[in-house]
Amino acid sequence: PLIKDYGVKTIWPRYISAAAIIIIISVGTLFYKDYLKKSEAKYAVSEAKNDISPGGNIATLTLADGRKISLTDAKNGHLAEQSGIKISKTADGQLVYNIANNENSSQSLSYNTIETPAGGQYQVILPDGSKVWLNSASSLRYPVRFTGNERKVEISGEAYFEVAHNNKMPFRVINSNQTVEVLGTHFNIMAYPDESSTNTTLLEGSVKNIKENKSKIISPGQQTRVKNGN
Repeated sequence: PLIKDYGVKTIWPRYISAAAIIIIISVGTLFYKDYLKKSEAKYAVSEAKNDISPGGNIATLTLADGRKISLTDAKNGHLAEQSGIKISKTADGQLVYNIANNENSSQSLSYNTIETPAGGQYQVILPDGSKVWLNSASSLRYPVRFTGNERKVEISGEAYFEVAHNNKMPFRVINSNQTVEVLGTHFNIMAYPDESSTNTTLLEGSVKNIKENKSKIISPGQQTRVKNGN
């Protein structure tokens, strides 16, 4: 009995202590890895949003009728009006779409395209209030007015999105490699054609990546990478 008691009192606590240390280290490692992933994702989104290159606010707007407007040279204020939407340029480098009236809301969609050269960037505020920061050498094609049961835009290059919430009209971002679907959220998409992958990084809310018949929902702090050309 004394030997058994001695064994229980001295050897068994050592096993418990060793197991506790292993558990603490394992849990700590998992939390640290999770922290690193979230920090890396937040840093990527922050860099994408605030990466204003020396070229400044340089972009070209192509209207639905084919007219091109240099946003670099255009004066601040009213630029055009299409389908009941007023388009204006602000002093701090924003292209703003405001609904003037609903008279033309039933007409077919008219699309605008904004393009930035290498070294340029520009911010667009869409008619639904969604904000898009377009990075260098990128383009965004979007309807002048959102109608129907979805809000759909097309992107090439890189852009940071802050999407206005509307659960009746999901917001979809399309590029040659995938479709990203959201209701209202903050995220970044890097979809340059010459890169090896299309990367979607989420900061707030949730997004669904759709490629062919496969989809994946990601949470804040996560990033998806879809290989280009597949």
